[in-house]
Formats: sequence, C-alpha cells, structure tokens
Amino acid sequence: MFLRPITTAYRQAGRYREVANVLFRHGFGYLVDQVGLDHLISWRRRLFGRSPDGVVHLSAAERVRLVLEELGPTAIKLGQFLSARRDLIPPALARELEKLQDEVPPVDFEHIRPVIEAELGASLDELFETFDPKPLAAASLAQVHPATLPDGRPVVVKVQRPGIEARIEADLAILHDLAALLERRTELGKIYALSEVAEEFAHTIRAELDFRLEGHHADRFRENFAGDERVHIPEVIWSHTSRRVLTLERVYGVKITDVAALRAAGHDPTAVAERVADVILTQIFDHGFFHADPHPGNIFVSPEGRITFMDFGIVGYVDPRLREELAELAVALVRHDIDELVRRLVELSFVSGRIDINRLRYETTRLLRRYYAVPIRDIRFRHSLEEFLHLVHRFRLRLPPDLTLLAKTLMTTEGILITLNPSVRIADIAEPFARRLMAERVSPDRLLRQLVSAVSDLAVNATALPRRLNTVLSQAATGELSVRIERAEAEVSAGSLEPAANRLALALVAMAATIGAVVLLQNGPGPRVFDVSVVGLLTAGFAIFLTLTLLFAVLRTGKL
Repeated sequence: MFLRPITTAYRQAGRYREVANVLFRHGFGYLVDQVGLDHLISWRRRLFGRSPDGVVHLSAAERVRLVLEELGPTAIKLGQFLSARRDLIPPALARELEKLQDEVPPVDFEHIRPVIEAELGASLDELFETFDPKPLAAASLAQVHPATLPDGRPVVVKVQRPGIEARIEADLAILHDLAALLERRTELGKIYALSEVAEEFAHTIRAELDFRLEGHHADRFRENFAGDERVHIPEVIWSHTSRRVLTLERVYGVKITDVAALRAAGHDPTAVAERVADVILTQIFDHGFFHADPHPGNIFVSPEGRITFMDFGIVGYVDPRLREELAELAVALVRHDIDELVRRLVELSFVSGRIDINRLRYETTRLLRRYYAVPIRDIRFRHSLEEFLHLVHRFRLRLPPDLTLLAKTLMTTEGILITLNPSVRIADIAEPFARRLMAERVSPDRLLRQLVSAVSDLAVNATALPRRLNTVLSQAATGELSVRIERAEAEVSAGSLEPAANRLALALVAMAATIGAVVLLQNGPGPRVFDVSVVGLLTAGFAIFLTLTLLFAVLRTGKL
C-alpha cells in the first residue's frame, strides 16, 4: 500500500498508527479512510472511541491545530510552514496555525553536553569559561544556553536536541507517503501538487537543522548592514559552531513589543516603529534578502536604540526577476489596469488545470474597488493582503514560496508596528520603496540589461539551432518525430485528426529543412559548386519538394 519500501513502512508502523489514531480522535476519520490507513484503527475505537472533551464543539481549523500540536515537532513546523502559504489553505486555517507555539520542555543537560563535545571536538571546560546548564529558551529543534568564551566574551549557544534529526526524517518519509496518496486519490491533492509542497517543506526544515547555514545567513545580514548604526546583527563565533551547534555573540535589549519597557529605557515607540519598518523594507527592496520570521521574540532594541535581530533559520529572497514582477504588478495596480494585473498574477503563479479568467477578473475588480477610494493611511495592509491571498486560494493559484514568505513577513511586521503605534501603517512607510521600484522599471540601466539579455538569448538560440535542427531531421528520418494535439472542449475522433496531424508534421519537417538549407548552403561540408555546398543544395531541393507536396495537398482538398 505504501509508496516507500516495505521495510521502511514496517519500521515506521508505530508512527503511522499514532498519526491515524490522532486524526481519528479529532474527527478526521474520513481522511484516514481516504489515504488507506483505516486498518490501523481498531474496531473498538471506531465503535466506542470518543474525541477529547470539547473537541466536538471546535471548528475544523481548531481541530487541525490540535492534531499538529499532539503529533509533535515536525507537525508543528509543518503547521507554521503552512501558515505562510495562504495561497494553499483557507484564511481561517492560516490564522489558527499562526497560534502554534514552538515551545517545549528543555532536554536535561546531561544529554546536551555530549552533543556539544562531539560536535566541537573538545571538552566543555576547554571550550567555554562558563556554561549555564539552565537554558534561556527551548524549542522543538534546539535549546539555547548562555555561556562565556575563554577570553571572557558572553555568548549564547544553540544546541540541537538529541535524536531530533532522525525523528524528523522519519516523519518526512510518512509525510511524503501521505501527500502522494492524497495526490493520487483526491482532486485537491492533484490541484495543489501536495508532493511538491511536502518536498518544499522538507527542504525548509532540513535547512533549519543545519546551523552552519543559519550562521552564514547571519553573516550575510551583518555584511548587508555594515556601517548602518540603526541595526545590530550578532557575530557568529565560527570556532564554536558546527552542524548541530551554533554560538553567537550575546546581545542585550528590550523585546520589540514591550512598549512599557521601551519607554522605561528611554526609547520612543513611534520612532522605533518607523525604524524597524524601514529596516525590514530595506532588506526586502534593497538587499533582496530578508528575515522571514520577524516575530516579536526575534527582534530586540539595544540600549543604544539599535534594532537587533535574532534567529536566522528562515530567510527569504527577492531575486531580480521577482523584483521586476512585483514592479509590473505595482504599475498595473496604480493604473487600475485589471487585465494586466490578472495576466501578471497568472504568469507569476504555478497553475494546474484551467482558470476561469473572466471570473478571476471580476473578483479582482470587486476586491480592488473597495480600496481605490480609500486613503492609503486608512488601509490595514494585513487585512487587504489576507483578502488577496484568499482570492488566490479560491482560484487555486500557487504563488512562488518566496512571495508568500514576503507576504507573511509584511503582515507580521505590521502587527509589530500597530503594537508600537496604532496609527502607523506599513503602507505609508513602504510608499517611497514602491515608487522607487516603479521608477527602476523604466530606468536606462534596466532597459540596457533587457537589451543585452535579449541579444544574448538570441545568440545562444542561433548557436543551438543547427544541433536542434539535426535532432528534428534525425527523428523525421527514423520515423520518431511525433506531434501531440489536445482539444479541451470536445473529443475528436482519431480518424478526423489524422490528416491534419500528417500535414502539420509535414509542415514542421519542411520548415526544418528550409532552415537547414539556409545554414548549409553557406556553411555546409564539401564538395562545393560555385562556393555553394552540394549538401545544402540537396537539402534545399528536399525542402522545396516538401513545400510543394504540402501546397498540392491543401489545394486538392480545399482545407487544411
């Protein structure tokens, strides 16, 4: 039944059973049946098993959250990952998954110490002057301990929980199986390409497990903000960092949303709000590399008033192509060009199946009309973005992952800003960045880059043309050339399609032979007559013959 080798499924049988029973107890028995795990639910539980107290009165979204919490670290991480993918899940479920807390009891120090010593290759006493066995924080993947280096520098040491990597890999194998089964057995599974979503999540969580990657992210942020007195990024202590241990300079400050503590420390919350918004927008629009998990626990204000970021496990990218697509969307939005906006949105998305473009255009128009007459300072960015992502979800469009991360980052940032200053709007602060983005769209530098790129593509295609032509001619000569024709509106019999397919194939071969003749007449191999390749002449004759044959067939039947 399972898609992986039977030995793997056997080793994970206990976990499959746990997953099936947790789903069943929380009212998702139909899903258990759909993926073929019903045999793991005993008949006694089916007859007499009842849901936990109060669960029957909860919404489906709340029950999903409870399921993920009960299934542990991998499931919690999956829920947090999906909360950012509002193009895949309904708004109510996304809001519920945002409540998932990644806080767990800490691992005893006697289990943590061997991890540090094995990873760094020395005893704890040699590595650190002091090391506090009581952690500052504990999460599902790791916990953080304060320490001091032999030179007296205060640091924090992030240590991966023992055995967590093996447990996550086992859960990922099960997740891949369930995604593939849902893809095969349900229409929604096919539409949302759940196997690809599972693979995307696996890539994300595996990256979080390699603390060296997080260290490199921190270094890149430090480099991007070098010389910027508004920001402080903690230094990575690479001599005390490995795949499962990350040592960072210890930083001190006030939590970004603790308004009372900020005022007590002499910081103006309104000024802090503007500073943190400007810094995050600088990451997005200027650096193209942004902190994608800017929740209040990851941002502090130092005694000097500098914005200090922590936890660089999840980052997002705005590459030049995405930047240009955002600019095109912004231009269409400002011009009220709904047709261009819809076209750009569909081109930007991963589309499976047919889309009712007219309906999408109508719904987009109806959504935007509610905002066109509203001053920008009266628009709640989070609310409008949630409505847009709900529209994307309804039409089953899949946005690029970095774009959904960007949307979540902006919504989280606005929540922080509202806490600091309820009258502030991220749209007000983002306006200068958006204007610059639109101005860059018509800048001479960008137009020159586009021209160079187009010429380069043309040169590459021209160089590859003889090889591709040779492939087409070889397939035609051996009878391997095939033409595929699809009609979505109606089924057409094979007999009625055959003449059209034959003529289309003949036209393709004639076109290929004509192009080949042009190339070979001047550059073909010997022998040559009047400095013209004989092979080129023969190819030209063959092309003329095919073209005349095709014209005769059309004139004889009077139709294509």
